[in-house]
Amino acid sequence: MVVQDWVLLQSAGDIAAVAARLRTVQRSYRRFPTALGYALGFGATLMQEAPACERQVIDVSGDGITNDGFWPGLAYKHFPFERITVNALAVLGADPSVVDHYEFEVLHGPGAFIETAEGYEGFERAMIRKLYREVQNRIVGGLPYVGPGPG
Repeated sequence: MVVQDWVLLQSAGDIAAVAARLRTVQRSYRRFPTALGYALGFGATLMQEAPACERQVIDVSGDGITNDGFWPGLAYKHFPFERITVNALAVLGADPSVVDHYEFEVLHGPGAFIETAEGYEGFERAMIRKLYREVQNRIVGGLPYVGPGPG
């Protein structure tokens, strides 16, 4: 299910509107499979429709290993991942093998990394760390880079 189509975020208002939309989405509680291969294949297919950009990154987060469908390696083999980096956020506590699974099966592409959350209560802090790490040393915005001012 696509919650938010591709949108160019050009203002604080644009960001606020998307954030408000995302806050209204309810998680499905019918089943709890971890189908990372399916999710990655779906993400790679969506990236084919993405606007042109410097980097393509898929973020995966979860508390368990793949237990439904095919594994990430098959997604990487059969879907277009040539320019895509896959980063991960592993939630610790439910499955002791989640970090190894994410590190050895899920991470993909140049500069890929894993961040960990201490249980669900640590998810927000870990997500903030991960997002900062992803944009670190990246210029975000449309203004020209001027460089450091006089010292």
